[in-house]
Formats: sequence, structure tokens, C-alpha cells
Amino acid sequence: MPAIIAFFDMDYTTLDDSSGLLYVNYLRRQKRIGRRVLLRIAWWTLLYKVSAIDVNSAVPKMLSYAEHQSAARLMAESYVWFEETLRDHIAPRAVAQIDFHRQQGHRVVLISASTQFAVQPVAEYLRLDYLCTRLIDRDDELTGEVVDPPCYGAG
Repeated sequence: MPAIIAFFDMDYTTLDDSSGLLYVNYLRRQKRIGRRVLLRIAWWTLLYKVSAIDVNSAVPKMLSYAEHQSAARLMAESYVWFEETLRDHIAPRAVAQIDFHRQQGHRVVLISASTQFAVQPVAEYLRLDYLCTRLIDRDDELTGEVVDPPCYGAG
């Protein structure tokens, strides 16, 4: 009998909100991004939403704020963000469904178009394997590039 895998999307399923919106709001509250970066993210998101660009073009543009940052530092900060914000947005109904699948002996996997910086802390907290969009780093510096394809749609 083949193994059964239960995939749970992260945004609006495992979480009751969008991790991207929560992160942008968190960065604004921390005064780590200004209006200019916020408008840039909103612009690329809008172009994607109206199908003016595809996901392969949109994702690197929306995540360009991370270019040249330390991957290790950003991951450490992601765990702080998880504790301060994301953990409170884990949907109880999703946790119940995850537990149900575990009891059935199913493999449970968190899947998201969000990056490893949002997904990994949630997956570890819930003790899940995960698939996500991955930002590329070289010698701990984020390049601004995404491992192709992004974890969205066919990717």
C-alpha cells in the first residue's frame, strides 16, 4: 500500500493569515523597512495579481529587499518573528487536522510559496517536513535569487 502524504498549505490554512503580510507589518513595526520598500513590494505584488508578470518574475522582485542580507541572521530573526507574531496565527483547526493525519500514520508536509525564513520556524514548531520557495545564499549572503522554480503552482 502506498504511503499517504497530507499536504497543508501555510497561508490561510495552517496560519489564519498571510505570512507575507504579517512579515511586512512586522518589519514596519520594527522600523526596518520604509515606505519606499513597502511600495515596491506592493507594486510587484499588484503586477503579479493582475497577471502582468508571472510568478517566476514576481517572486524575486517581491523579495529583493533581502538581497545582500546574512541568511543566518535572517533565519535567527525569523524565529524571533515566529515567537512574537506567527505562533499566535497558527489555526487550531489546522493543528487538529494535522493531528488526525498523524494518528492515521500519514506523512504530513507543510507547503508554501513563502520562503524558508517563514516556513521553517512554523514547520519545526509543528514537527512537520516542508516544501517552500528557497532564497539562494552564497557564503551566507542572500543573492536576491530564488531556487527555480518557486514553490507555487506547477513549481
